[in-house]
Amino acid sequence: MARKRVTAQLRFLSTQPPVYLWLEKILRNSRVFYDFPEFKQLGSYENIYKYSIKQHEEFWATVARNHLTWTKPFTIAADSDFKKGRIKWFPDGELNASVNCVDRHAEKDPTRTAFIWEGDDPDQVERISYAELLVLVSKVANVFKQAGVRKGDAVAIYLPSCIQAAAVMMACARLGAPHAVVFAGFSADALADRINDCGAKVLVTMDASMRAGKTVPLKDIANKAIENCPDLQQCFVFKRAESKTDEFLKNRIDVDMDDAIRNDLTCAPVIVDAEHPLYYLYTSGSTGKPKGLVHTTGGYLAHCALSHKHAYQWQEGDVFGCMADIGWAVGHGISIYGNLVSGGTELLFESLPTFPDPGRYWSMVERHKISQFFSAPTAYRMLMQSGNEWVEKYDRSSLKTIMVAGEMCNDETWWWLHDVVGEGKATVIDCWWQTETGNCMLSPSPGPKGEILAPSKCTRGFYGVEPVLLDEQGQEITGNEQKGDLCIRNPWPGMARTIFNDEERFFDAYFKRYPGLYETGDAAIRDKEGRLQITGRVDDIINIAGHRISTKEIEEVVLSNKNVSEGAVISIPHEIKGETTVAFVVPKNTDLCSSSESQLKETLTADISLQIAKFAVPSAIYCVDALPVTRSGKLMRRILRSLAVGSTELGDTSTLVNPLSVDEIKKTIHFSK
Repeated sequence: MARKRVTAQLRFLSTQPPVYLWLEKILRNSRVFYDFPEFKQLGSYENIYKYSIKQHEEFWATVARNHLTWTKPFTIAADSDFKKGRIKWFPDGELNASVNCVDRHAEKDPTRTAFIWEGDDPDQVERISYAELLVLVSKVANVFKQAGVRKGDAVAIYLPSCIQAAAVMMACARLGAPHAVVFAGFSADALADRINDCGAKVLVTMDASMRAGKTVPLKDIANKAIENCPDLQQCFVFKRAESKTDEFLKNRIDVDMDDAIRNDLTCAPVIVDAEHPLYYLYTSGSTGKPKGLVHTTGGYLAHCALSHKHAYQWQEGDVFGCMADIGWAVGHGISIYGNLVSGGTELLFESLPTFPDPGRYWSMVERHKISQFFSAPTAYRMLMQSGNEWVEKYDRSSLKTIMVAGEMCNDETWWWLHDVVGEGKATVIDCWWQTETGNCMLSPSPGPKGEILAPSKCTRGFYGVEPVLLDEQGQEITGNEQKGDLCIRNPWPGMARTIFNDEERFFDAYFKRYPGLYETGDAAIRDKEGRLQITGRVDDIINIAGHRISTKEIEEVVLSNKNVSEGAVISIPHEIKGETTVAFVVPKNTDLCSSSESQLKETLTADISLQIAKFAVPSAIYCVDALPVTRSGKLMRRILRSLAVGSTELGDTSTLVNPLSVDEIKKTIHFSK
């Protein structure tokens, strides 16, 4: 009762001056330090972190030896040089990822649940143990072997977040065949681009998936992609919907995966060296062309294992609920590899947070006793607007940690997660990482015992990660209350090694501008307490509801339309999605009537949806007579961004060739609302 009275008083005080908010945090935040047996002799978090930076090779070598099973132990910790863009970890060691993720846990605790899958219907729940997963992985791997898949061959995967997808990924790892998972919301063109880029011999998909009561025709989309993939040899199809076999096996290369899985219950793992490619994952690049980042085996697994326990606070017996799709980096790093290398239990979710109602997340927390819950700020903000009653309807007492990542989280959302969802008992962790980094890079966890967490701040470098801020001249910023470009000083094992078939692009993107450092492309602020907060991209990469994409990629689709003369796509803040895009288009025929203009907008919307994905469609498309361009030919995107958000602060417009274009665009926006 005393605790409830104090909480009630603090809720009142929290509406008063900010000093009371700090008092509330002191009482409410959980400790964020977990014991680290490997470095027990160092005593404190502070000492362990210092060691992980000053002796970073020795630190990561200890982690890799203690967390992974090696067929051939490594003797060299690292061979890396950021100045040359070279990254190698444990290069003379050998292992197999599926053995580390499945076999050893199946042997130790065969009945332990590896995955819980919940489909579109909340009553659709399946579980698979580590022993059962090992059998399924072996069966799929044998199918691939029969199809001619060998070590080093790429396998494309176009599946939703489900147990079959996890098994296929592990089957690839078992054979040393890098997988390239493509988000199951991408279009046929986007799928074909990725299949062709990585040279995949095999595609694995499903006849259909269900989302929010609607059928997603995955195989139909795949069929369109296959038409443009001349080197693809086979397409394996899992059956999910009530479709007949002849309805979804239409191509000569199609194979029913459920029929193809034989009774071969075992498959010998292919041993690879630590630097052997584990997977390719495509992310948006500033050139507009998606880049296939190459992650390797030993270092990536070590980073995932460390992140799962120390950044996300997973402990044996916990159920982890990561809502990220497996087609994204978080789905790889937490749901699949982080979970399996740790021997954990993960909930795979194949629906939407609002289906059949806004209580879906919290219902799953109650039913599956989830300990760690992870989603993007966009989803949380959307649910927050639905009302607290949808949260309070369910028991969330199992929650230990609530995580936020994928985009910037505002203070209001952070406090809602802390006060309402976590009831002041669960630790709220805002962490930061990228597809390129492999796993956690900045996080308030781990940290000193009893530390007070600051809302919406990823705070500090993770173990072995030394973040630095640089000014525009490339000089390091050492003081607090400063903003700069975020870079990382030393190599770490989980980072990508290259861009598939494009070493030069990899070096130019991450190591050329600041020699000896990894350039993240993000800007950050270091507050007066020395805590870091990400402020956004310094290039044209944006984050729409957790989906990372380049505005240039969208712009290229706009400019490819034969009726468009000029075009620009810019990003603006969005209350729910975090960011969204707005397109400004100059038609070749500037005398378009309203019906023709509407038709052009509809065509562009369809083109972007088809060639990229629905989430990439701009929130608004404005047809204008001219774009604001300087005398040197530079398009002033800054002005377009200000106009799109209704700002009168346009900055210097004296260099524009056509200053009147600004007023015309302003009128177009006004009359479009």
